[in-house]
Amino acid sequence: MEEKRKSTRVQSNIIARVRILIPEETFSPYNHEAVIQDISQRGMKLRTTDIDDATYKMLLSSTRLVRVTLTPPGIEKAHTLFGRIVWLDYDNLGRIPVTNYGISFEKITEEDTKTVNLCIKAVTESTHE
Repeated sequence: MEEKRKSTRVQSNIIARVRILIPEETFSPYNHEAVIQDISQRGMKLRTTDIDDATYKMLLSSTRLVRVTLTPPGIEKAHTLFGRIVWLDYDNLGRIPVTNYGISFEKITEEDTKTVNLCIKAVTESTHE
């Protein structure tokens, strides 16, 4: 199958803090930790075990805006990227439910681009060592 992505994704294992905005809950965010499985200039794929059945169903009900805070490998300062969830894959058949989801970056700034580039560079270099 031909790849249709506009940006190349790079495998990763960077841990991030994620806040998903829930407007119907008076904009109370749903906070959790996730592993960035891959990242590109346009978005990322995350994996978490912190989402249960009820939260998954709530996340499906409308577009969800997110804030992902991460620290690129080799950098001391954390950076926050903004986006929206574009797909969710929930597996509750195992002992612990696992959720994979994709985020498309929104309003990416020059500093955001630098952060993403640092992540891509760090994970690329670590796989070639």
